[in-house]
Amino acid sequence: MLANMNAMHLSANKNYEVQRSNNFEVIFSGLSGGDTLALALESFPAPKQSTPAVELAYQNSKVKVAGQSQLEDFEMVVKDFIGADVELICNDWQRAVYNPQTGQVGFAAEYKKNGTVFEYSPDGSIVRTWKIEGAWPNNVDYGSFDYNNSDKKLITMTLSVGRIVTGK
Repeated sequence: MLANMNAMHLSANKNYEVQRSNNFEVIFSGLSGGDTLALALESFPAPKQSTPAVELAYQNSKVKVAGQSQLEDFEMVVKDFIGADVELICNDWQRAVYNPQTGQVGFAAEYKKNGTVFEYSPDGSIVRTWKIEGAWPNNVDYGSFDYNNSDKKLITMTLSVGRIVTGK
């Protein structure tokens, strides 16, 4: 019986539809450009969370228990559109964290933004969501200029994140 089976039986079952990596959208609320960054988005990694072990010694042995959970920083990459001025939106967000003209650090309530990652199925329905809370840019790389290259200019923002909640 197994000799007659092949992978085609998977395509007849919606449970085995492959999630595509380009069916997503990320929207941050409260930025100067509104949904502009969502439209300019080039790439965004799925959240990475780890919970390191804490060792507890007792007599001649050690036991491991969960320690403090932590989120890795994200690298969000956006295309720099001239008309929408994506660079200005990124710059404004970074300046809310630290303003080099005044030397002042902003208030967390003003620079921390919430966002949502939406993953879509091929028909456009939402498969799952990731709620991002307290995101702020701790590094912005505005790309480079190169006379030998006419590729699109990309801006890479490293975001620190307070919390991520997954859902549907």
